Amino acid sequence: MAAGAALAGGVGVALGSIPDGTGVIHACYQVDGQGQIDGDGRIRLIDPLSPKKNVQACGPNEQALDWNQQGPQGDTGPQGATARPVSRAPRVTPAPLAPPACRERRATQELPEPQARRAPRGWGRPVRRGLRARRAGGGANRVYSGSVNPNGTPQETGFSVQHTAGSGLYRLDFPAGAFSGSAGKFLIATVTPIADTYVNFASSIAPIAADGSGSFEVQFAGGETLFMFVVAVSIS
Repeated sequence: MAAGAALAGGVGVALGSIPDGTGVIHACYQVDGQGQIDGDGRIRLIDPLSPKKNVQACGPNEQALDWNQQGPQGDTGPQGATARPVSRAPRVTPAPLAPPACRERRATQELPEPQARRAPRGWGRPVRRGLRARRAGGGANRVYSGSVNPNGTPQETGFSVQHTAGSGLYRLDFPAGAFSGSAGKFLIATVTPIADTYVNFASSIAPIAADGSGSFEVQFAGGETLFMFVVAVSIS
């Protein structure tokens, strides 16, 4: 009745919980007439604030047993070892740079004249006027350079590309006459990806055919990518 009045007046009534608001867990265990554990020693949880009367308190043949959800504060542990100070490396003052005129003169002396002034032709930007070929002595084509788009389309003419989307694998085929006079030898390719990836493998597929045609394959770890190549004929 008092509880009903409290609810009607707008006062909140705390419902029971386990553990209670102070962190105590209430329970009962069955005892005999001498207060000794009876039966199998089963423990029954109770809640003094529960709306169910049969779980609010221990019965006549039960003994109350309470414990805290959290145990008492433990003893303070021993003091840890004192950390050793970290010594810093001495600060190194960089040597002053040489004047710009000296640096330019030194670079010109150390590098061959063509490399000191400009990069080799064909590497600064894609060449779109057809496959570049260099000829060795005797008139036979021995070195080619070119570039291939990520989707496998050549940026130059004079060779074809076989490519499966998403595989990162490209096969470059050079037609008859591309390597005249080099039948039986193998192609050696140097490939430069224009992306943050690397070459898994690059290999000649078969010896150069009697008609001067040849092929090589290259696969990139990062999948499709724009790349440039230089392919040459083995000497031996």
